[in-house]
Amino acid sequence: MLERQLKKIRRSLLALLGRGQGVGWEILLRMCILGPLLIAGIALSIGDASTNRMNHFMMVLPGSLYVFSLLSIIWLHLRKGSPWFVSLQILADVFFVSALIYVTGGPISPFLFLYLPVVMSASVFKGRNMALAFTSACFISYGCLIYSMLGGYLTPLDPAMSVFLPTGGLLVQLLGLVSAMALTAVATTFLMERLRLSVDLIEQSRKDLADITNRQSALMHELPEGVVITDLDDTITFMNRAALDLFQIGADEVVGLDFQDLLAEMSPEWDENRKNKVQLYEQESVTLTRTEGEEPLHLVFTTRPLSLEGGREPGVIYIFQDVTKLKSVQDQLALQERMARLLSERVDEPQSIQTKFDYFVGETVAMKQIFRLIERIARTDATVLITGESGTGKELVARAVHMGGARGNAPFVAVNCGAIPENLIESELFGHRKGAFTGADQEATGLFRRAEGGTIFLDEIGELPLHMQTKLLRVIQEKTVRPVGGDREIPIHVRIISATNRNLKEEVARGNFREDLYYRLNVVSIQIPALRQRREDVPVLVKCILKRLVKDETEIVMSPQAMDLLMKYDYPGNVRELENIIERGLVLGGSVILPEHLPDTVRSYQRSASENVTNIIIDDDLQLPCNLDLILADFERRYLEEALKKSNGVKKKAAHMLGMNFRSFRYRLQKFDL
Repeated sequence: MLERQLKKIRRSLLALLGRGQGVGWEILLRMCILGPLLIAGIALSIGDASTNRMNHFMMVLPGSLYVFSLLSIIWLHLRKGSPWFVSLQILADVFFVSALIYVTGGPISPFLFLYLPVVMSASVFKGRNMALAFTSACFISYGCLIYSMLGGYLTPLDPAMSVFLPTGGLLVQLLGLVSAMALTAVATTFLMERLRLSVDLIEQSRKDLADITNRQSALMHELPEGVVITDLDDTITFMNRAALDLFQIGADEVVGLDFQDLLAEMSPEWDENRKNKVQLYEQESVTLTRTEGEEPLHLVFTTRPLSLEGGREPGVIYIFQDVTKLKSVQDQLALQERMARLLSERVDEPQSIQTKFDYFVGETVAMKQIFRLIERIARTDATVLITGESGTGKELVARAVHMGGARGNAPFVAVNCGAIPENLIESELFGHRKGAFTGADQEATGLFRRAEGGTIFLDEIGELPLHMQTKLLRVIQEKTVRPVGGDREIPIHVRIISATNRNLKEEVARGNFREDLYYRLNVVSIQIPALRQRREDVPVLVKCILKRLVKDETEIVMSPQAMDLLMKYDYPGNVRELENIIERGLVLGGSVILPEHLPDTVRSYQRSASENVTNIIIDDDLQLPCNLDLILADFERRYLEEALKKSNGVKKKAAHMLGMNFRSFRYRLQKFDL
């Protein structure tokens, strides 16, 4: 602000002091002020008693004034100013003032003082010596005018007007006039010199200030830490290059922004509570969400007051440091320590329910809830429906429920309903009599009767045909089975646990699954999370898998780098895929598993890219030609509207769902006027 004001003053003063630069204003003043004064003076002097000679003079003098001034402005515009041009303009002013004095009474004219502005103009544009020379010119012009009028050589325009001597005498008037003009020339020149010195001082101060500012700015920009300076209202006044890179914002965009709003846009964790907890001189941390495909930045910052002389504090300085790499190293060290602790545990330690059932393990909150649920339902005979993606360990959960109850020592029969041909599934489940169909050479008891007293596990229950769903519903209700070709019902006493990777509610809505059977099977529901949703369990699972695969006492070491890759991987195949990865690592690495022993899909995987993958369905019958911009814009708008709908209008949550930072999301909302 100060620098802009100094520049404005400098431009104004240079226009005033520069040789020839202010002549244009003098000409305009002559046209706007001197001309009307001349006309008004003539009107006051002669009244209405005008003669032909007076009328002629009234036409010629103002006309010549404006014509000369207009030509001077045109010349100045085309050729710029020059020393002789300035002198000519001052001489013209002397002539016009003398003419005005002649018209308005000569020695008794009220406009004698107008010689003083002419002398001042000469002092401004030509300096002291030339000002004194023009003072002499004014004196000579007036003296010749008075001599001519008193001697009768120049008669008044109005014959009735007489020439009178001024009160006090002509000599006193002349001495007063020349003294006033000389003093005006000297005083004006002195003031102009002082003004020039002040302007030079201001100019030098401005240059010094600009030099200091540039040095400070260069120093701030070279700092490796991000520096942000705000005023007391948190409005950003400065950001160095490091801070601009951290916040991914341009220098022309940042000035005037509210810093707290910028932090809130780029950090989901930054809210009013965090803002109010920030203390001066205390170190704080914040995580910035970057653009799509980039890892978040972990920053620490300290806040200090911006102190000036006199104890004034006009703002606040924030100093940011990027500790992303340091945090990554700390995380790796913590992971290595955790792995060392897990691998050092004795194999014969007492095991809880979450580890004693065929390596069904987990330490996350979701898994602990499942373990507690298993403990409660294992002691009952309620039917259980287990849901989850393929490879999440649904059969292990079923075995845990079976082993945890009173039926633990009875048979556990697992059936994959999707693997049995449709025409054989009834006989496989319920058995058949000898000769019941072609190839039935002997009687079969069926899987339900083999599980007598124990548990039957119906995996992939969603693949069961509708006609078999009806028969299974009857088995659950009546607790009896009828073998194929049989003529009587056989009582059974089994617990039924089913599992599926389908959404049975949607299958019921589509008519592919019986609603009454769904409710019979879903007395107790267990939802197993995918492995990518419980990455914290990966080290524990790795330990269990290694323990199962390595039968001897060989100690297997998983490098921290390899474990870090396993923690970041997405696991489309869930725990089953993790088992295959570990087995491959053992085959290739032996007792030490390194990153190069892992599959390429694991080593090259980028979580941010995978989590942002969007499945787009494209019609095979594409219509061309088309307006691709409109199609893409419509597609983008639909995703924005859907995200806002699912987030209940919470924009930050919607931006997170779309995998973009809040600034990009807000820009797109403005783009589509949402």
